[in-house]
Amino acid sequence: MTGVEEVNVKQVTGNSIVNINDDVCVETPLSISIIDPQNNEHSLGITMRTPGDDENLALGLIYSEGLINSNDDVKKIISNDNSIEIILKSNIPINAQTDRKLILSTSSCGICGKESISNFLHLHGPELSESVLVDYNLITHCVSKLHSEQLLFNKTGGSHATWHFSNDGEIIFFSEDVGRHNSFDKLIGKLLKLNQLPITNQIVLVSGRISFEIMHKVRRAGYTIIIGLGAPTGLSINIAIEHGITLIGFAKNNSFTIYSHPKRIIAP
Repeated sequence: MTGVEEVNVKQVTGNSIVNINDDVCVETPLSISIIDPQNNEHSLGITMRTPGDDENLALGLIYSEGLINSNDDVKKIISNDNSIEIILKSNIPINAQTDRKLILSTSSCGICGKESISNFLHLHGPELSESVLVDYNLITHCVSKLHSEQLLFNKTGGSHATWHFSNDGEIIFFSEDVGRHNSFDKLIGKLLKLNQLPITNQIVLVSGRISFEIMHKVRRAGYTIIIGLGAPTGLSINIAIEHGITLIGFAKNNSFTIYSHPKRIIAP
């Protein structure tokens, strides 16, 4: 299975110690660069990721950071084992020497290395509809369907996932990675390739906590509702309130907490 490696471990249970083989997630570096129409290369540094779906990861990352606005901005993608070059049709809105958006991204931190948080705060998503309404039971229904899709997690217990749901509670797209930001970027990359961005009337669900970086990706992609299995941060709640996003945390099979814009979630 792609993204999995086997290691030999000692498993301790009570007073018993046995040698067994265990499956773990692969985590390797991916170098990402963009090439402008003048053939200038702009390195976006290195992200640590689970191999597989690298093109979508890179596309989702540069879309989230405002370097492109659609798949039409991309001329060609050159992909090797641990590097990606994205050749653009038009000039990029950065100066490679003084305003690099990304220096280094680990699998756990989507904003680490950014020179200024203002690089993110000036990026906006589409206007969100107030007419999107979903039933309480749909939220718990979405949560109940998660584990069947998580092949990497079910095998290793070490990955994050992002799900794209219809308003009928059907899983449309799914992505998985050792990093929660990578998982979201892989999903955005898929949608970008299909010319389905921005999203304005569907639901995204994430396996981890909901941080500022995740809310930035939600806002940029245009989701009206985000559901998280974990807790949101204070800043992510403030962003959700300001930008009209319904934020739900601590989602379980029979309960959840609504932190912002609860009118979209209606009683059955």
